[in-house]
Amino acid sequence: MVERFKMLILNAVLLNLLSAIVLFTLAWLFERKMFLPAEENAFRLEEHEQFNRKIGRIGAGGHLYPAHQRRHQYPQ
Repeated sequence: MVERFKMLILNAVLLNLLSAIVLFTLAWLFERKMFLPAEENAFRLEEHEQFNRKIGRIGAGGHLYPAHQRRHQYPQ
């Protein structure tokens, strides 16, 4: 009787561990699938921002202006 009870407990623990592993794996996979487009958009946005900063450094006539000259480039 005690041996049967120990086997039932062991089976329950193993089944719970297996279920937990499967659930965590599925949650991780679906999370990656859900957030992948957002990650790609963020990466693309960062590339655009870097490009815009590079273009902003180039003044009229294609001259590259250092940061301290850009502030005073346009009169206010």
